[in-house]
Amino acid sequence: MKHTTGKWKVTHQTATDYSFDIVVDGKCVATCGATKDVTSEIAANAKLIAAAPELLEALKKIGNMMHPNQSQLIINMRNIAGQAIAKAEV
Repeated sequence: MKHTTGKWKVTHQTATDYSFDIVVDGKCVATCGATKDVTSEIAANAKLIAAAPELLEALKKIGNMMHPNQSQLIINMRNIAGQAIAKAEV
């Protein structure tokens, strides 16, 4: 399964229902809820979801930069990144 590619962004539909939508190329990929409060938990969740593709790419870059012959700390970091990537790409 693949996620929708492209740069995701948050829109706040104040003209209709106050929903926080995550969109890419004009297509809604998720809706987090509705509120007038732009500092709410709903708004924060929408921003986090919108950042997901970039966070996944960052983890992949970190995983590719690591070398298995490095210290145990680096190996642990690589494993943590790998687990998060696996969870995102199920």
